[in-house]
Amino acid sequence: MPIKMMPSHVQLGFSMIELLVAVVVLAIGLLGMAGLQTAGLSNNQSAYFRSQATIAIADMVDRMRANTAGVKDRYYQSFDTSAAPASPNCISTSGGCNAQELADYDMREWAKLFTNVDDDASYVALLPNATGTISYNDLTEIYNIKISWQEMSWAAGGSKQAQTQSMQVNISL
Repeated sequence: MPIKMMPSHVQLGFSMIELLVAVVVLAIGLLGMAGLQTAGLSNNQSAYFRSQATIAIADMVDRMRANTAGVKDRYYQSFDTSAAPASPNCISTSGGCNAQELADYDMREWAKLFTNVDDDASYVALLPNATGTISYNDLTEIYNIKISWQEMSWAAGGSKQAQTQSMQVNISL
C-alpha cells in the first residue's frame, strides 16, 4: 500500500494569531458582562432607595390620616426631621395623647427613620444622608411631604459622586 503524503499547504491546526483573536473576543465579552452586572447592581440599589422613600412617605400620610384632629388644627403644617420634637410620653399612659401630643409623637417617630434622635449607638438610617420635610399651603390646603437622600452615581468622567435624589407627595387631608 502506497503511503500518501499530505501536501504542505494544508493547515493542520490553529495559528497563534487565531488563538489570540479568540482570547481578545472572549475578554471583551467578559468585560461587557461585568459592566452589565455593575450597572444592574447600581440600578437595584437605586430602586431599593426609592421603595424605602415611598414607604416612609406612606407611613407619615397614614399617621396624619389617623390623627384627623391634629391635621385639622394644623399641628403637622411645618416639620423638618432635623428638628424632631421631644417625646410626649403619652403613648403608654392610660389617658392617651391629645391631638398635639400625637402629632409630636408621629413626627418624632418619622424623624427616627432619617436621624438618630435617641443617640443610639447601633442606629442605622433608612436612607443615606436623608431628610424629610412636611409643609402646608394655606391657599391650596395641600400638604407637601418630601424626602431627600444621597446616592452614589457614576459621573461622565468615570468617577463616582454623590447625587441628591428626592421624592415628594402632595396630599389634601
